Amino acid sequence: VASGNWRLHLLGLPRLERTQPAVAIRLSPKDAALLALVALDGPIAADHAAGLVWPDADRKKADTNLRQRLFRMRRDFGTTLITSGVMLQLAPDVPTDMAAAMAQIASDENAGREELLGDLDFESLPDLGAWVRMARARWHEQRDALLAAAAAQCESSGAVARGLTYAQRIVDGNPLSEHAQRRLMRL
Repeated sequence: VASGNWRLHLLGLPRLERTQPAVAIRLSPKDAALLALVALDGPIAADHAAGLVWPDADRKKADTNLRQRLFRMRRDFGTTLITSGVMLQLAPDVPTDMAAAMAQIASDENAGREELLGDLDFESLPDLGAWVRMARARWHEQRDALLAAAAAQCESSGAVARGLTYAQRIVDGNPLSEHAQRRLMRL
């Protein structure tokens, strides 16, 4: 079954959205975590993903849980979102909102404000919680680099007020960044 026109939203409230017919489905925390793992780190070894999402289960039970979860997702969404096997990866025709948010930053100083996986907390699953923290840190680094590039572009073109908005966002996210503080003062 082709995944059709589903779009995976990992920023803010994790959800799947479809345009025809229009529908938005909020993802459970485990579905959101599994889809994020596969979307951001895929292809990823199925046993590694299962171990992160179901750390308290033995390997066989974790693999069974993963197979059942993938089956339920296919049944519930009417499509294959994750191609399975030894390695898992997001179906090629399922885009995420992250690339669009990153592209939008250059023209919209408010783009990319939402947190990766929203306010979901995986601290009860230590390895998954550590992965989410690292994935959020990577998202912040990518976003902040784009914000800095946009601020520099604004500064060079004389759009100081807009550049200030970009620079302030970087400082708000990382107040100890000397480079960001200097850019803010310069603007």
